[in-house]
Amino acid sequence: MRLRSRLSFVTLILFLLSCGDSNNPKAVAGHFIKASLNMDFKEAKKYATPETAKMLDFVQNIAAKTHQNGSPFKNMKIEIGAETITGDDATVKYKKEGSKEEYDINLKKINGKWLVAVSTGDLSGGSDMQAEEKEAPADSDAAGTIMKHP
Repeated sequence: MRLRSRLSFVTLILFLLSCGDSNNPKAVAGHFIKASLNMDFKEAKKYATPETAKMLDFVQNIAAKTHQNGSPFKNMKIEIGAETITGDDATVKYKKEGSKEEYDINLKKINGKWLVAVSTGDLSGGSDMQAEEKEAPADSDAAGTIMKHP
């Protein structure tokens, strides 16, 4: 019986360690991108700076006005790549599963919490990606309207 208790305890510890820290740039970027692609703006805002949350409100408002109830990108798979942390700033690379083209998403650490930080400059920086989308098939990566293209 004692062996079973120890085994259960070890299993619990391994499970908790495998969960990892969800307040790291890669995890936050992944949650934000997934929520954004699903047009779950309420969830995406949990991982966004106040300025980014305002931009999400704008995107949500446009989606409501154009009667977009679902996201055509809901089933899109995203691969999260390398992260670069410099003090309270971080950049995480990501790409559409199977694609070679990588994109950047910026984060800031505010009050000890990593949050996605999208500025108006990032949006204009995404113009290359947006131009590619106009020429690409309908299932192409639309995350560039919120995330920065390198």
